Parts: sequence; C-alpha cells; structure tokens
Amino acid sequence: MIGGTGFIGFQLILRLLNVSGHNLYLLARSPEKAHHLLSRLEAHHRQRIHILHGDITQPGLGLSPIQAAELQGRIGVVIHMAACLRFEERARAQLFATNVEGTRHVLDFASGIRAGQLHYISTAYTVGTREHGVEELYPLDGRFNNPYEESKVAAEQLVFSYRSRMSVCIYRPSIVIGDSRTGEADSSFSFYGLLLTLEAFRNRAARTGDDGSQSYRIAASPNEKLNVVPVDYVCDVIESGLRCGTNGTIYHITHPSPPAIGSMLELAFSHVGFPNPEYVSPEQIPEWTKEERQLAKLTAVFSPYLTQKTCFDDGNTLHLLRQNGLKPLQLDFRAVESIIGRYSGLRKAASPDPSEMLIQH
Repeated sequence: MIGGTGFIGFQLILRLLNVSGHNLYLLARSPEKAHHLLSRLEAHHRQRIHILHGDITQPGLGLSPIQAAELQGRIGVVIHMAACLRFEERARAQLFATNVEGTRHVLDFASGIRAGQLHYISTAYTVGTREHGVEELYPLDGRFNNPYEESKVAAEQLVFSYRSRMSVCIYRPSIVIGDSRTGEADSSFSFYGLLLTLEAFRNRAARTGDDGSQSYRIAASPNEKLNVVPVDYVCDVIESGLRCGTNGTIYHITHPSPPAIGSMLELAFSHVGFPNPEYVSPEQIPEWTKEERQLAKLTAVFSPYLTQKTCFDDGNTLHLLRQNGLKPLQLDFRAVESIIGRYSGLRKAASPDPSEMLIQH
C-alpha cells in the first residue's frame, strides 16, 4: 500500500487487517508518520505490517534493487493512494512530479515485482468543469479548475495504459468526511479544511473586535449540491473492488443524493460561531468589505466546489456493491450534521495553509 498513512489509508488498513490474514507492505516516505501509524495499531496487527521507506517520486520508489528483488512474487495487490494535494498553479511542477511521474514509478514497480492487481485512488473531481461525471476516462485536454484535477486525469490515463500488464481499477471518491457511525476523521483536508480555515478566520476576526455576531458574504451557489461521502463507505467500495473489481473499470464513490451547498456552509459557519453567511456571486467581490475579501482569499481554493453544479454516475459502483452484498450509500443531512459535529479536530486552534487542505482523500 502506498499512501497508507493518510486518512483513508489508515481506515482501509484497519479493514484489511481485520478481515484477512494477509501481510501488508506499507511504503512510507516519512518515518515519523509510519511510526505514528504503527503506534495506533494493536500489537498482533503491528506484526503483519512491514514498513518500506521510499519515495514515489524516485525510480523504483527509492528502494534498493535488493529490496525490490525480495518483493518479487510476494505482493499480489498494490493499492496506490499517495498524492500531492495542492491546488494552486505555482504547485504545478510538484503536482505532476508526484501525481503523474510518481504514479508511473508505482506502475513500473508493480509490474516489475509481478503484482497481479493495482488499485488507484483518484478523485471524482477529475470531472473538471463538466456538470456530469461519468465512470470513464476523461481527455487530457479538458477544462479543469486547478492543476491538481489535471494531474489526476493524467495519472488515470497512465494507470489504464498498464491494464494489459495487470488488472487495474480506479476509484474516484468525492469529498470524504468522517465515519458514518463514529464520526472519526483524522483529517485536515476536504470539508474539514474548510472548517479549519473558517476557524482561523474567526480567530483573526476576534482579535479585531468581532464578537461573533458579524455576518459575512461568501461566493457560493447555495442550491447546488456538495458531494460528501463518509470514509467507511469509501472503504466499503475499495474493499469490494479488491475482492471482485473488473480490470479497466472506474468506480465513482459519490453520494447519490448529496446535501445542498448552502446547508453545508451554514453547518460550517455555525460550528465556528458565525451567523449564516449571505450568498453572492464571485462578480460581487469588489463590493465586499476588507474582512470579506480576506475570507474570500482564504477560501479561494474551495470556491469552485462551492459554486459548481456537478452530478455523478455510479452504475459501476452499484454493480460492485451488489456483487458483495452491500447496499448503496444512504446518508441524509442529519447524519452528515452528526458526523461533522463529532469532528474532534475542530476544537483544536489552528491557522492552516488553505492550499494544503483540499479535496482528498
């Protein structure tokens, strides 16, 4: 598994350790993150985790030829979920080095050790600026909101180009939130990134005299939908794909009836102690107050997902779930509200960099 120290990765590791007798090889660039992950596991589970210190931006994943030779024939399945999650244009080179060339290195390595399957975790937002997401590859010359989306499309194209060498499946989660049963969400990305950004803005506003009663305008389309999915559903789909995914198939991991953007923003604003926002179009920014312009700057990376109309097909995913005796996602707004309300990280004072708290997984 590559990228297993992240939010989705850890939850998937727990699943795999509990339901199978397999050993897991975890490629980790950061020894600290790998140690932290191991410390969260029970002793009998730690014995089945093998840490490989490497880097997907390096040929051979930064492993020695001896290490690679030892892994030949011992790993049947590779799960690749490592990615650079920055959205700004100045990060384009880093995004393509990690998300595209890094994926090429993973594919070459998996082929070299004779792995039979590769499962790639992408994003539903490879859809770019389209209003309708399909479970098919998108062209490289499409229109995108940012270079992150563009890099993931290029990576998907690479993954599919290897489907004659091994079985490959692509999974496209939308905006991942906490566990639907426990609310657990060890993440500062996706919707939680927006929450923490608002919290940082609230702390700044408080220092300038805002007692929390001030309302703010934000560029958003309140009646459009924000496609959020709980992490346990994401793991349900990936785990199902590991059992019986079809080579060359894309699976959307999306909400069939997502909540309104306005409802989600009001939930976010209430959690940081602000009144409900007023919704305006981006063209009205020149009329905003200094504080509102500051808020717009902090939340700029989220803006496309707060204004864009998008829906997703998920026929492949529904078929996969039926094969595994699982039901489609059923998650109403009250359940979403409960998940967000149990997010313990919200209580931590933080001043995050919004450019590093984006959609992912």
